[in-house]
Amino acid sequence: MKLLSTEQPSSKIFGWTVDRNGVPRLAVSHNQGITTLWYREGGGRAWMKLDEGDFSKPTIEALAFDFDNRTLYVGFPEQGDKFAVYRYDFEKRQPGERLARHLDVDMGLADIDMDALLFNRAKRKLVGFAFDADKRGVVWLDEDIARLQQMVDRALGTTVNVLRVADANPKRALITAYSDVRPAEYYVIDAEKLSITKFASSRPWIKSEEMSQRKFVRYKASDGKEIPAYLTIPKQSSGKALPLVVDIHDGPWRRKQSWDFNSNAQFFASRGYAVLQPDFRGTFGYGWRHFESSLKQWGLAMQDDITDGVEWLVREGVADKNRICLFGGGYGGYATLWGLMKTPELYRCGVAFSAVTDIQLYFNITWSSLYWSPYDWLDYGAKVLIGDPDVDRDKFRSVSPLYQAARLKAPILLAFGGVDHRVPLEHGTAFREALDRSGKKYEWVVYSHEGHGFNEDKNRFDFYRRVEAFLKQHLN
Repeated sequence: MKLLSTEQPSSKIFGWTVDRNGVPRLAVSHNQGITTLWYREGGGRAWMKLDEGDFSKPTIEALAFDFDNRTLYVGFPEQGDKFAVYRYDFEKRQPGERLARHLDVDMGLADIDMDALLFNRAKRKLVGFAFDADKRGVVWLDEDIARLQQMVDRALGTTVNVLRVADANPKRALITAYSDVRPAEYYVIDAEKLSITKFASSRPWIKSEEMSQRKFVRYKASDGKEIPAYLTIPKQSSGKALPLVVDIHDGPWRRKQSWDFNSNAQFFASRGYAVLQPDFRGTFGYGWRHFESSLKQWGLAMQDDITDGVEWLVREGVADKNRICLFGGGYGGYATLWGLMKTPELYRCGVAFSAVTDIQLYFNITWSSLYWSPYDWLDYGAKVLIGDPDVDRDKFRSVSPLYQAARLKAPILLAFGGVDHRVPLEHGTAFREALDRSGKKYEWVVYSHEGHGFNEDKNRFDFYRRVEAFLKQHLN
């Protein structure tokens, strides 16, 4: 890999990587479908193109500088698939020594609430690598911190215990402990005093003994691809012939789900429903191929992944084939509506909130020009991921609920935010008019001051009470 020309980064900067002094040393830009990684040796020095390639192809991800401000750690997709952590070789202008990898999931890509590379200022070194597979974990490089982790795990038992080691004194750490049945609790450990002290609980009113286990599973899609998912079976149920709620995540290109306390899963399970939460193709974290197989597959292979999960649970005897409901928001709302239309024989009902109802209309969303401009979202990114609104117009209509409303057979509950800029209310009102023209029955609610989700508890409670009554009516 050669060092490319010395130019200024384009104005469409998507993100920065700073060194230990807080100086921006790497930048990522997106322009006309090309992703460019820029580098400079220090503040005030010239920017240079370190790497560039097509937006739709895997490339190097800059992760962090070490304390010497020269060593750079990067994520690199091995054999074009799962990301591993490498030390970058500036002489050869390519990833050098591989430091960490996981065979099942990407390693080195940061999550919203989890650093991928763990450093300690007191020790002035990289001390560990975090990953998120069926559960989250850490590979500690530092023996002292590894022993600290072992001490915590022995003391707290079955929870995932995330350590945030103190920079000033690595013998002390904050602990976030959680599981599928226990919301996060917070502790302090002092290895010198051999003490672990609890100081807070995120939701102390939750009784873990009344919650249901949430298990990581994999099932085969119709094309042979393995689809990761989480399955929750109601506590004290037989585990057989259960009514099923399929909870479809938004995005659709979002970070994988984690093994933790999931409010939706526990809510539905507490009412007696089994819950399937699939990480269908396109979900980040399972390698580039899992993502790439989702390109231009709205309503097609992405939808089939959901269908295949339902049919798997029916074959296994877990789900009652006559009592299955789809549930989701945003893209999950789209997949809920389209699932009811594409495979109507499978489902008794659907709950969709902030649902995309017209793929063509999705290209006109007001927030795209603001949030996605660094990705050339409308001009390039969306066309690669979803399709071209001009070339694929007929294809879009063939899998858009708005234009296929006459195919709907099952009852639906529709909810929208009145000030949602990601999925504007127009998606809902246009779909409602289409349902009226076809004489379809539905339940409808608009939360006038909400956006893409709930900010007010009164609206959240109102929505889930409606959901509870709707499911009871149609699945019981």
